[in-house]
Formats: sequence, structure tokens, C-alpha cells
Amino acid sequence: MRSKLKDELANTNFVCTTADVWSSSHRSFLGVTVHWVNLNLVRESAALACRRFISSHTYDKIAAHLVDIHSTFDLCDKIRLTVTDNGSNYAKAFAEYGITVDEGVCDDTVEFADVDFVLANPPVPPPITSNLEEELSDSFTLPLHHRCSSHTLSLVGSTDVEKIVAKNPIYGRIHRAAMAKCSAIWNKVSRSPKACEEYTSVMNSQSLCPCPTRWNSLYDSVCSLLKNNAKLKELCTATGISQSKDVENKFLTEYVDCMQPIADSLDRLQGNKECFMGDLIPTLLRTRQT
Repeated sequence: MRSKLKDELANTNFVCTTADVWSSSHRSFLGVTVHWVNLNLVRESAALACRRFISSHTYDKIAAHLVDIHSTFDLCDKIRLTVTDNGSNYAKAFAEYGITVDEGVCDDTVEFADVDFVLANPPVPPPITSNLEEELSDSFTLPLHHRCSSHTLSLVGSTDVEKIVAKNPIYGRIHRAAMAKCSAIWNKVSRSPKACEEYTSVMNSQSLCPCPTRWNSLYDSVCSLLKNNAKLKELCTATGISQSKDVENKFLTEYVDCMQPIADSLDRLQGNKECFMGDLIPTLLRTRQT
């Protein structure tokens, strides 16, 4: 599979990669994917690695692993951008080892061809041995870094909302009470098969529970509850949860109305095949206007 993928990528001049580190069952993994547009102008994607990540997720170790994976597939001189989330370890890795384009370069006196040359001809890193930490030095360079726009927009619905909650006691009190009632339902349904059956019976649909790392899954889960808003009290009774108040239900309805533009934009930007960089600015402008 690796040889077949290397042969396919050999015929491609420009690619983009993504990287993410996550933990599961007290073990960490590094996932790297590659994306390119074929001769028929169709986007292609493939997984490059799902590698065990030992010890702390420090910036230098992330840099070493990325260079090793990129070198394995002969991509070091083809990568236009590497996309990651907004984690500080990624930011420092690319700040220390990544290509940087001077912000003052893009003025009326300098042609963009200068930037294109840097992008198309990054320094090629040396081979990485089994001891990645010892291989780190200033002799290799990571590609240009791009922070995931979807992750940044998702922070508006999560981190920025929490800042509003902290600043406004009245809003915060209603927000916490309404979300706590939803969390009680989700926890009960996810942990109790009987409660899950009660949910399906009362709401006439399968239960949705939010994922901690994806804000729009929280939005979708709240929408799922509000589809049968009239049955929420019946659901609370069936699952043994205290009744939700009318003011909490009203808050959830307004929450969904206010956050819908962000959720719709995230659904658009997270498309696997039909979303391109040219969709970003129009999507953000539409979100702001809405």
C-alpha cells in the first residue's frame, strides 16, 4: 500500500498535508493525511500515518515525526501547506522549524513569484533515524503552516461563548442551567441502555450525544432534543431527570437560532470533497452577515 501510494504521489507536483495528535485509552497517536488534485481536477486524499506518539506532545517531537513521515513518502519538496489545529505545540513547531514568509514581502514592489519559488522549493530535510529526538537540528525545515479554519471558527462557538458566560452573570446562570439539563440527559442515555430505549420511545429518534472536541456536535445534539420540544418534559420523567423549566427550553431555542450560521458554516468548511480554499472567505462573510 505504501509503495502504491508513493508511485501515485510521484506524479503529483503539489500536495497539502494535515496532522493531528490525539489520545485514546491512555495512548497517544499522530495521524497525518495528504491531499492533492488529480489531472481530472478531482481532489484525492490518503492517510500517510497513524503512528504511536510516545511521551509528551512537545513541539520538537512533533516536528521530528512530521519530517520523518513526509520524507518517507518523498513529499518534502511538494508540500504547499501543512494544516493543524490551534494547539500551542503545533504553533511553536512551525515557528521554530517551518518556512516563514516575511509579511513585508507582499507589497506592490515585489512579485508573488518570489513567494511561489519559496513554496515550491523548500529545503529538503535529512533522513530521520529511529531516534527522532537526536535528529532534531536546524538542518531541516517544515512546510508552511496553516491553522485549520474550521477549528478556529469552532472556537467561536465554544471558547468565546464561555467568555460571554463568565462576563454576564444573568446569561451565564441560564446558560449553565440549560446546558446542565441537556448534559444530564446525554449522560443518562449514553450510560444506561434502558434510558436509551426510553429516549428512542419518547422522541421517536436515535439519541445524539456531543463529542468534546467538536463544537458543532453539541449544536446538533441540542437541535435533536428540540425537534420534539413538546416531549422534553415527558423524556425527563421517563429517564428520571428533573423537569426542564420553560425559560431553559426558550434559551435553548434562542441558542440554536443564534448559533445556526456558525454551525452551517462549519458543515460547509468540513466537506471532504466539495470544499476548497476559495470557499473560506465567502463562507466567513456570509456567517458574519447572517
